[in-house]
Amino acid sequence: LPLWQTVADCGLSSGDVLTLVRLPRAPAKLSLAFNEDFRAEGLGALAAEFCGELPLIDSLNVGHCGLDGVEGGRAIAAVALRCAGLKHLKFSGNRGLGCLGIQALAEDLRAGSGPDSVAGLLAPLDSLWVSDCGLSGEAGALALA
Repeated sequence: LPLWQTVADCGLSSGDVLTLVRLPRAPAKLSLAFNEDFRAEGLGALAAEFCGELPLIDSLNVGHCGLDGVEGGRAIAAVALRCAGLKHLKFSGNRGLGCLGIQALAEDLRAGSGPDSVAGLLAPLDSLWVSDCGLSGEAGALALA
C-alpha cells in the first residue's frame, strides 16, 4: 500500500475496512472519511482486529463516518490508542458525537495512554480536527478541555 491510503466516500461498512488493514503493510495516513455507514461498529471492528499497535499510522481521518455519542467517542479512542505514532486525528462532521462523545473520547485517551496501558502511549497530537461534532457552549468547551 502507498503511505497515504484514502477510501473516503466509498460506502464502506463495518467489515469492509478489515481487508484494507490486513494487507502486509498498513498505510501511514488513513482516511475513512465520508463513509457514513461505517459508524462505531466499523471503528470497533478495526480496533478489535489489532491486539497490538499500528505504529505506522500517523494520520487518521474518520470525519463524517456516522459516529454518535459515547459509543462513537470510545470507538475513536480505541483506534487512536493503537496508533502509537498518531500525530493527526480528524473526526469532524460527526454531529452526533456531541459533548458526551467527546468527553468519552478524552476520558478513554487519558485512561489508555498511561504507563500501565495495554495499548501503549499515545504520542502528543500535532493536530486535532473536531469541527461540526455537535459541540456548543460551555459544555462543549469543557468537553475539549
